[in-house]
Amino acid sequence: RGMIGRGFDRLLRPIERCFTYLPFEHSEELAVQRQSLALFEGLRFSTDCLGNIDYAYRHYDIIARFGRFPHRNVVLGRVSTPEEVAFLRQPGSGF
Repeated sequence: RGMIGRGFDRLLRPIERCFTYLPFEHSEELAVQRQSLALFEGLRFSTDCLGNIDYAYRHYDIIARFGRFPHRNVVLGRVSTPEEVAFLRQPGSGF
């Protein structure tokens, strides 16, 4: 967060920026997910980062819907809701 707050990420190549933004994409905080989208949108036209924006939106959608990543529930000892269980049964629901 400090690196991005100071604009140091702008000194990196696009592929390095993609890597730098991954912690934002994997956060379970909705505000951080919104920041992830903004960061990845800045790379929309970089051929080095094709697909990363789609993944950022997929992650955001899950957090917006559930407030957490249901596929982490077992390893974190969380009880899944029936809606989360149904979601996890869908093909492509995990990463």
